[in-house]
Amino acid sequence: MKAMIFGASALLVAASVQAYGPNDLRAIGQGRGLYLRHCAACHGTEARGAGPRAAECPRAVPDLTAIASRGGGFKRLHVQAQIRHSAGGGMPSWGLALAGSGPRRSEGAAARDIWLLTRYLEYAQTPGVTVAGQPEADRPAQGKPQGR
Repeated sequence: MKAMIFGASALLVAASVQAYGPNDLRAIGQGRGLYLRHCAACHGTEARGAGPRAAECPRAVPDLTAIASRGGGFKRLHVQAQIRHSAGGGMPSWGLALAGSGPRRSEGAAARDIWLLTRYLEYAQTPGVTVAGQPEADRPAQGKPQGR
């Protein structure tokens, strides 16, 4: 009986680890970078609506980690449309902004970036995950000088 319980526990752990494959993790990481660059000023590094510029917004900045619980599940197409065309209330239309940022950007590149942001925000719905905060392994050790 103990062996059966241990085996079932091991399967659950393995399933949760394999829920995100290498390509998923790469997309989530790229989405995280885009999020930090374009969204964290208002939504905060933890995506909870508490960024340094949130007070400047005409309406409350939403908690992006609660999209699924507010809307009856995470609807990718709806989230992509909100990013692309603006949710109003001061949020930029990122479809235009992403298509025009950088030399020779295109609508295809903007669509890819919006997909990556959506993938990251979908991941952010998982309870207990660290969203945009710097992972423990990436943080500098306390009291140690940085550099070479």
